[in-house]
Amino acid sequence: MRERRKGRETPGPAAPEEEHDATQNTMDLTKIGRYKCYAKHVSHLASWRFREQGQDRLTRRSALLQRGDYHEKAGACMECGSSWWTAYFSDWCGPRWREQPPFGFPMMTGPRRSFQLLVRKHPAVTMCIWLFLFLCETAMVTLYIVQTTQTGEATWVDYGVKDFDWYATVQTILSIVLLSQLVVAYSVSTVTIIIVLVTSGYRIITYFVALVSGLGWVSRMYVPLFLRCWAMRQYFLLLLDSFAMLTPRNHQLDVIRLAAGPLSLFFAMLFTFGCVFHIHHILLGHSLDIGDALYWIVVTASTVGFGDIVPLGIDGRALALVIVLIFLASMPTWIMLAISTLRILREFPRYTGRRRQFFVYGHVSHADAVSILEEVLTLYPMKVVCFCYTSFSPEVRAIGRHPRYRMRSSFYQVRMLDRRMMERLQVSEASAIILLPDAKTDSSHMDADVMLWSITFQRHAPHVPQYLRLRFAFHAKLLGGLGSFLFDQNNKLIMSTALLLPGLLPFLVNLVRVASAAGTAPPDLWEKSSQDNWKSLYEYSRRNIFASCPVPWFFVHLSLSRVVRLLKAHNVLVVGVEEASRNVMRLDLQYILEQGDTLLVLHEGGLSGLSEVLWSLDPGVAGMRQPIDACSATNNSSVASRPHGDSLPMSRQDLFELGPETLSPEVGDARLYYPFNMSFDLRGEEGEGTPSRQSSTAVSVGGEVTNVNGKRGASSAEPPESRCSDAEVWDLRWELMRQPFVDQHPNGVPLRELPLGGSLSVLRELLSYHRAAVAYASSTTEEAIARLEQQVNDILAHVALEYLGRIEREDDVENFLFLDQVSCFRQPARSSLYEKYLDEGISKNELTQMMQSIKSIYPNSRLTLLTSRNLSSEFLQWWKANFGSALCYIRGLSTSESHLDYAIQRSGGRLRLRGILLYCSQLGTWDFSDIPLITVEKNVAQLMELGPREQLRASGRPSAQLTHLSEQNLVVELESFVSCISVTPHHTDPEWRRRGEVQFQDSLAFMMGRCFSANMLQTIFIHAHRDHRIMQFFDMVLCQQGRDELYDPNLWTGYGNAPTTLFKVCGNQLLHFQTFGDAFSFLLSRRSWVTIGVFRRFPDSERLPGVARYFITNPPSRMPLRPDDVMYALSATSHMYSFMNP
Repeated sequence: MRERRKGRETPGPAAPEEEHDATQNTMDLTKIGRYKCYAKHVSHLASWRFREQGQDRLTRRSALLQRGDYHEKAGACMECGSSWWTAYFSDWCGPRWREQPPFGFPMMTGPRRSFQLLVRKHPAVTMCIWLFLFLCETAMVTLYIVQTTQTGEATWVDYGVKDFDWYATVQTILSIVLLSQLVVAYSVSTVTIIIVLVTSGYRIITYFVALVSGLGWVSRMYVPLFLRCWAMRQYFLLLLDSFAMLTPRNHQLDVIRLAAGPLSLFFAMLFTFGCVFHIHHILLGHSLDIGDALYWIVVTASTVGFGDIVPLGIDGRALALVIVLIFLASMPTWIMLAISTLRILREFPRYTGRRRQFFVYGHVSHADAVSILEEVLTLYPMKVVCFCYTSFSPEVRAIGRHPRYRMRSSFYQVRMLDRRMMERLQVSEASAIILLPDAKTDSSHMDADVMLWSITFQRHAPHVPQYLRLRFAFHAKLLGGLGSFLFDQNNKLIMSTALLLPGLLPFLVNLVRVASAAGTAPPDLWEKSSQDNWKSLYEYSRRNIFASCPVPWFFVHLSLSRVVRLLKAHNVLVVGVEEASRNVMRLDLQYILEQGDTLLVLHEGGLSGLSEVLWSLDPGVAGMRQPIDACSATNNSSVASRPHGDSLPMSRQDLFELGPETLSPEVGDARLYYPFNMSFDLRGEEGEGTPSRQSSTAVSVGGEVTNVNGKRGASSAEPPESRCSDAEVWDLRWELMRQPFVDQHPNGVPLRELPLGGSLSVLRELLSYHRAAVAYASSTTEEAIARLEQQVNDILAHVALEYLGRIEREDDVENFLFLDQVSCFRQPARSSLYEKYLDEGISKNELTQMMQSIKSIYPNSRLTLLTSRNLSSEFLQWWKANFGSALCYIRGLSTSESHLDYAIQRSGGRLRLRGILLYCSQLGTWDFSDIPLITVEKNVAQLMELGPREQLRASGRPSAQLTHLSEQNLVVELESFVSCISVTPHHTDPEWRRRGEVQFQDSLAFMMGRCFSANMLQTIFIHAHRDHRIMQFFDMVLCQQGRDELYDPNLWTGYGNAPTTLFKVCGNQLLHFQTFGDAFSFLLSRRSWVTIGVFRRFPDSERLPGVARYFITNPPSRMPLRPDDVMYALSATSHMYSFMNP
């Protein structure tokens, strides 16, 4: 096999010694006689299926057993037949849907469901029903008007001309006929139903009482049938809607439908009040024509009042007063209606109609369909979703009968996509087309269905935008780049990055799933007393949304760094800018904004929008402003005094003079006394340039030390003590011993015995700041001096803890374990050779990409792989040649506890294992859904939980040191986000545990970044249709821009130092930043990082196992920070941009 590396051929075969080094870590546990030792630290693990009855979450088997016991106790029969009447009257068939709804909501059954099927399948019949009811109601109102013209003096009892006249007879017949509309009563308003019941019942009762009892005068009683104009209006609107469904797009009909509702309401009110005024005159014994009454109501409502017709009596004047007040109160509404109608008519020649539907074609599950509908309901209140496919499951079809979605969704079973079917579905009039893959696609036909559908829709509807979900990225080139794509191949890259930065998953997913975001921030949320209010903080994070705007004129020719600072003062975070010249998304603080560029920002939804922030910054709107500097723009006290983050306005000249490096002139500014590195430098690595520009380090979530380029601080083999002379270490030790504030015995270790070579540079810098602060001591610097003293003691305590614990990694190597779980257990009936090589090639490609992602953050890393695949020796040799370390390859099954235990031991042990990734590389369908992966995840969690205690007990170390272990991350790939609730751990709060079962974004495992599925990001299509820059942002942060060859083997066979993500991390363990604004300003000016949020630990009161954290997106600058907070940022340097756009 010929291998290529960086475009060059590998010179000759490998030597026998090199081949032995590459394969010496290989172990095949599937062979006979290999590794018979079972799990040592864990007793028998009960499988997921046969769980104990006492556990909280029941299996399907136990739930069915409990349901059977319930039916036996209640005496109800479970074999109840499914008929039309038993479905409508559910009480006749035991508890059925009312106690335990099968789909989580009450089903639409009985006549209601039958009528809905009639409406959907036969719209012409429905229009005939509405037309018949409309004509009957019109006839009823017409008879009433004609009867009023033939009535002279009358009373309520004696209103008719004679007994059983033809008016009463016809009205009674129509009332009986119109009672049939009660079958469709749920389609009209409640007021209409009440009017129909009262007037029809009154007319029928009076007529039949007079007919049976012989009291003919009862048939002459007055019936207020003029109220039937409201039912007439209702059926007129339904008739317009039905006519619009049957006809192709008609722009004139759209305008009529827009104006029909308000205008018909206005005329119905005029007619109702006119008839009330008319009958009031008639019952008082004064003759008045119905036309005169309508004339009086028009002039009275318009407040003209000519005086030719006047109300009678006190009650008449009161009636006139009520009428005038009602119409005066509604007059602004009518005026706005007239203005909007005129605008519509003025713009009508350019009106092309409203595209009102999203067309979704492909396999969708119940959870996918609901998530798409919820997102559309939130972002597009006037649009509907049309789902089309060859077949749907019963639970998916039940969504069409849900009371929330039945008027906003349609489900069509389409056998063949041809021209006639396209015309019937009106695909050319759709707003967007979303194509999802088939659920039962073989690996040899992967993406073939989506590509064929895309070509078909492109042929019949070329102007409609398409959004496709593909498995492989290289298939996008075959479509010519038409449409927007979401590649499942990038999911492995996201999960490997989340293995090191777990807050990445909730950050990305919550931005494209905003439908379930709710709540409001309490007034004291950003106070120090609310640091542990994780519920409100997480809900605030959920409310952050994307927004974009063209660069305003007063930002043109400004650097992006100045704009980032200025907008952050208003709690608006800039995460990218789209170049107008090339339509490329970039995040470079040195970039000069040009006219036509577009800013992509994050801000809290529901509050003051981006337009209001830009309006407050516009110098042309607010006039000349007083100048301010950079410090006042980001000053914490000024922001805290304004609860909405409104900073002082500024003029055009002030914007140009706002420099990012400007420091506050106040001596007591706390930022002056922060060390110019992002955390303590235990390795003592000296940087380049001045001390204020030295190479900084960052503490990750697990407490590991990395510099800004992601490299370990001690990447060289030279020990840290040899990099500094003994005299320098002794001078530092002597100076520390002379300081009265220094703890002489940190963690019980004398300062004389403590190794200080690794922290030499930071301690020197802190002591120099301390001397400068003491020399200029004042009341404003006391707090800064106290924080410096606390930082010095914290560094010494941390060094002493490592000195005592000796928890050091072997050769300073980060160990990672990948568990490749088998998803397809059934052997296919037929398999091709192409399918075999595609499966192997894709699995190696994804494994290589994940290792590149880890290497870009931790260069000195080693990977252990437990898989059932057979990797060749050539691939193992190539791996060692490219990554510098051999792949610890273990062939086995992750479902076996013994294989798991062996893989963990080969990974360096439980205490030295940095992270575990459980994923599936096998193509094709997943048998048993997520059950095998969840079973393996629970076994791994219990092994990792009990293993460290056994090792510490064997070594004789105290158990208290368990709290200082590194945070070990576990990421699980799922088929669907519905299984997130099954991934451990779970909330201890019952309310949030119930919320997590309903919405996966509230589950603890997702908040911690421990699970990910491909359909979590599926709703990005709905957001991308609103703003295409959102997908460009995802490509930018994952470093997918500028790669024209989407499946070029040289990109992954020739490994380089190209970054795979823009995400960076910085700890606050020893920096002690007081507020988020301090950290944001420091990282922006010193490292060119745009801080996007904080990964914060849950409070101890929650009693959660392990180290549980949640992500806070875009907090305000005044939010106080805790020492154990971790800041996530995006690298905004031109160096990173050059990699993505060579």
